[in-house]
Amino acid sequence: CEMIKEKVDEDILVERVVGRRLDPVTGRIYHLKFSPPENDEIAARLTQRFDDTEEKVKLRLQTHHRNVEAVLGVYKDILVKINGNAPREDVFAEINAALSNALEKKAKGSFTSMPASVAH
Repeated sequence: CEMIKEKVDEDILVERVVGRRLDPVTGRIYHLKFSPPENDEIAARLTQRFDDTEEKVKLRLQTHHRNVEAVLGVYKDILVKINGNAPREDVFAEINAALSNALEKKAKGSFTSMPASVAH
């Protein structure tokens, strides 16, 4: 399969994570803005992960940025970059197209599943 990297602006990532909430009864994940709970009863019991604060998310992103380039370099021949700032439907379509392309390559026998440096 191709390796997919979704590029999303940092402020959008922070907003997505900081607004995330868990319903401890059902295990369902909600988002206060993008996927709010259906009623006040559910809203009242939602919890936030201790590390989903803006400060901690930004620290996680700093760690990600320090390490991601080395990892991506290994997979550069199979890397597909996706614009994660696009509408959800467009992101899904791009990912679907990348995976379909990978399946076509595999069916034709012209697909390398892993870079040689990783396969050992």
